[in-house]
Amino acid sequence: MGLYSIVCDYAGGTFVSQVQATDENDAVAKWAEALPSERPLGNASEQIAKAALADRELVPLDGLIGVWCWTETSMMRSR
Repeated sequence: MGLYSIVCDYAGGTFVSQVQATDENDAVAKWAEALPSERPLGNASEQIAKAALADRELVPLDGLIGVWCWTETSMMRSR
């Protein structure tokens, strides 16, 4: 297992979490599973968790080692 850092940019804020996982997909899954109970993103935590668990198409970033991106643009901002 390795330590993975998750950086989430949402609604003008940047949120950082760390999880122990076997690979990058497992890291996103574990992060998403913790979101509803930890609620770092307020009411949107549950929606973002569902989106991350449903679609984990991670894209490796060119020129970097061990860095991937996952983007969800269809989320409606929670008020």
